[in-house]
Amino acid sequence: MPRFDGDRLVLNDRLLVTSREPAPSANYIHVQTTASDIWTIDHPLSKLPSVTLYDFSGNVMFADVQYVSKNRVVLRFSQPATGKATLN
Repeated sequence: MPRFDGDRLVLNDRLLVTSREPAPSANYIHVQTTASDIWTIDHPLSKLPSVTLYDFSGNVMFADVQYVSKNRVVLRFSQPATGKATLN
């Protein structure tokens, strides 16, 4: 079960998600600091957002995107990865 640690949402004791209250047409940025081939992102946007992925050098990455609900996205990579996901 996810838990809050300050302004971060911790999942499985290894995945940190920056948590912010959404503004109208807000973006949500997920930072993945632990390499994983599956990223589960819980977000407050209440919609099926577009997802753009970057590694920490700013290069675009690609993954399979599964919308579990209006507030959860699962990304599947071909190999473990770290980086950022921008949802909007």
